[in-house]
Amino acid sequence: MKTLKRWWPAALWAAIIFVLCSIPGKDIPSAGWMHAVSLDKWVHFIMFAVLSILVLHALRRSSGRDEYWPFQWWWIGVVVLYGALTEGYQHWFLEDRYADVFDFVANTLGAFVGTWVYHRYHHLYYRRVESGKTF
Repeated sequence: MKTLKRWWPAALWAAIIFVLCSIPGKDIPSAGWMHAVSLDKWVHFIMFAVLSILVLHALRRSSGRDEYWPFQWWWIGVVVLYGALTEGYQHWFLEDRYADVFDFVANTLGAFVGTWVYHRYHHLYYRRVESGKTF
């Protein structure tokens, strides 16, 4: 039960992504400047970067500091698969929404960059802890 508590932030964020992806296309505000800066792709990128960070954090807290590393890429694969499934869901089950390969690319890049950020942060954090320095 304690392990499941550690996963609730990742599960909640995945649910938020699902809800945001379920918004009908006609209800999404449309502005010309959004297309110019590809805001939609950045939103996908950030949503999945945060999801991968939350998943890795839950995995680390659930299994210990070094024990989770063999499974991390499997979990990042799950995050990427979730990105693909949300695109498929939009295409097949929602009116006036469609799957976009560039959204999927943004989801995937976000998952991998989130993984890199998480590892970079923890590398710096543990190096400081081991040397006796704090933030």
